[in-house]
Amino acid sequence: MNSNSDDHLQDFVEDSEQPDLSEDIRARLLNTASGRQHAMWSQRLRDGYATNRNVRLPAKDRETQTGEMIPGLMEVIGDNDTAEIHLTSAAIQENMQTNAAAFEGWALALKRWAGAKKVGLFWPAVEPVDGRFPPHYERFLYRARRFADLFPDWFWLDGDTSASAALGNIGERVLNVAGDRSHLTGKQVCEPGKWMNENEMECFFRKDAAFAEHFGFRPGYRTDQQFPVGLFASEAPKDGTRIFPGGKGAIDLVCADGDRFWLFELKAGDNIPVGTISELIFYASVIRDAALGHFRFAPMRAPGNDVTGDDVVSAKSIVAVMLGDKLHPLLSDVDLLKMLNDAVQARWNAGGAVTVEFRAATITDGRVIKDVAA
Repeated sequence: MNSNSDDHLQDFVEDSEQPDLSEDIRARLLNTASGRQHAMWSQRLRDGYATNRNVRLPAKDRETQTGEMIPGLMEVIGDNDTAEIHLTSAAIQENMQTNAAAFEGWALALKRWAGAKKVGLFWPAVEPVDGRFPPHYERFLYRARRFADLFPDWFWLDGDTSASAALGNIGERVLNVAGDRSHLTGKQVCEPGKWMNENEMECFFRKDAAFAEHFGFRPGYRTDQQFPVGLFASEAPKDGTRIFPGGKGAIDLVCADGDRFWLFELKAGDNIPVGTISELIFYASVIRDAALGHFRFAPMRAPGNDVTGDDVVSAKSIVAVMLGDKLHPLLSDVDLLKMLNDAVQARWNAGGAVTVEFRAATITDGRVIKDVAA
């Protein structure tokens, strides 16, 4: 037999006709591969943040109360230095502090801790109904665009945000305002460190002199709580004109001192979602857009409100603070905060009429406030 002959290889030539795999088998194969990539990025996150081995991405699959395994709301795939965050249609309409919906927090964490050089955001398109997108989807599109604008060098969007009513320049974009709250003034008594929820935290810090001193509020400062950020296409807020969700969508605590506007996202007890930073970035974006005139406030000014839209309109500086008894370990980081503030300085503040700064701090025993950057 000629040693140079290829006859002995004839039984090993690949068949040109591949087996016809069913859609179910193809889906299972893809799911297995993506599952391994999701686990890999979760491991890289743990390895990068070595001081707490419990940090991880939201589960790719989740177990129901009946024991059934169903797909999760978020998945991270990709290899080498590029991560892709894939959200389901349910995730993009979830509350933004829900872990699986908080793409801003996970994108920052993947960049800061997991070694990702590029991070992309993927989501299924939602069709408008009677010419309008659902309010939660509108808010998602707005969040995605504003975050991408901050980090164009490493974060990209796979989907289109151009149809968003909040981002466009056609028609009205009006923020709702609080109604008469005069009957609530002085009714709540809140003790330091004994709060059961964020509402009780708001009540205490709103009146606490040590809190004001720590953050350096100027003389004559005014504080308020539950500052609305519902966006509508009309001065008369009603469901038919709603752009962003309203209802409970409000900033926990705000302060106006001269030409500064402070906003605080508060977290009580063990409530430490990654979405804390998603909420903070969203609220800062909305207030900034209002201060720049992209949004405007409804004209009504009701009694019992110490801080109003007028304070936002006159603001030259916005300070956004996440403050809690605890913060998620991935967010309690000087370098992550610096990464966010460096982007804000380059993309928002440079040459702008309004500046923005992000801060973070934790509380001990309801009294001692420690800045993350300190």
